[in-house]
Amino acid sequence: MQEALSFLDYSILQDNLQPILIIIDADPNIKGIKSFANIAKYSYFIDGQEVLFTLGSVFQINNIHYNKNNHLWIINMILCSDYNHKLKPIFDYIKNEYSDEETGLLSFGCVLRQMGKFNEAENYYRKFLNQQQQYDYQSQAQCYHLLGNITLDKGNYDLSLEYYLKSLEIKMKKLESNARSLAYSHNNIAIIHWKKGNKKQAIESYNKALKIWIEFYGEDDLKVAMCFNNIALIIRLKYLPNEHFDIGDVYNNIGAVHRYLGHYDLALNYFNRS
Repeated sequence: MQEALSFLDYSILQDNLQPILIIIDADPNIKGIKSFANIAKYSYFIDGQEVLFTLGSVFQINNIHYNKNNHLWIINMILCSDYNHKLKPIFDYIKNEYSDEETGLLSFGCVLRQMGKFNEAENYYRKFLNQQQQYDYQSQAQCYHLLGNITLDKGNYDLSLEYYLKSLEIKMKKLESNARSLAYSHNNIAIIHWKKGNKKQAIESYNKALKIWIEFYGEDDLKVAMCFNNIALIIRLKYLPNEHFDIGDVYNNIGAVHRYLGHYDLALNYFNRS
């Protein structure tokens, strides 16, 4: 602690900033924690005792208090297991709300999006994309897909379509072994076409997603049901007025599928339309 405090002697604080000391209790014997290591021998400082934590580690704040003697705030935290912490229900919800390929290091952007901070999430994804290695095609495809989600939320359909197509291009050219992820791209491209009024292209993209999901999950899967309902909605809207009760039935069916998939915000949206 004294070594950490010594750094404050060489720090110049701005008037609107407060010094903070974070004390972390990390037990390597706890099951399910992210890896961490003592990297003191690589430290620039001869007597330094530095520990490197894996990106994505989860910490629980136990106490925050102000130290009058040292004129700083002290935060006491513990390193948590991935299986036992208060945020686990939130992370589980995120995994249900988004496809499997949208979690991991990009999950922070998903949290920002869930909070409605679309600009912050978009900036995070852009920075993440710029920092990726040239041949990390998996992360590039994921990031473009998530940028498509954000711009879709913001109503910028042209840019959203551009991102989804870029993600699809990378998947098709560089990630041939992960054919299942193509369905998510085709599905979201269909959503964009539908919102832009391109009904024929929307049905074509939904059918591409449908074919892949049936191949991987069978005909009884909820994602397959969602695809059929979306296609049915496009066709019925073509021939029936918006207020027709058959349209309401389709909205209700789509809402039910999203509810079972754990997409509660989308489910509520479609139930309200119904």
